[in-house]
Amino acid sequence: MGFTLARILVSLDLETTGLDPYRDAIIEVGAVKFLGDEILDTFSTFI
Repeated sequence: MGFTLARILVSLDLETTGLDPYRDAIIEVGAVKFLGDEILDTFSTFI
């Protein structure tokens, strides 16, 4: 039994140098834009 969502969703991904928010930094940001099971757009950048 499957279904398709009728709205756009965006999934974000952050890559960091570690787990300590005071000492470590975000080094990469990525995103994927979905409509149901279809990928509409992607984004990725190093910081």
